[in-house]
Amino acid sequence: MKTSLTGLTLHVEDVERSRDFYTRLQVRAAGLEPDGPPANRSWGERTFHLSDPDGNRIEFDSQID
Repeated sequence: MKTSLTGLTLHVEDVERSRDFYTRLQVRAAGLEPDGPPANRSWGERTFHLSDPDGNRIEFDSQID
């Protein structure tokens, strides 16, 4: 079986607030799992990821001041 992964990036004002919001919505009940805590990236963004059971990924990112 051939599979393909897709992704979606959402640019948000505050990654921490977005993570807290989606955690409160119980994204795990919808099959989405956090891929770990938010992290600062070398290119000046802070990111947070959710993945579904098929490996599709949603990325939230915001600029680090």
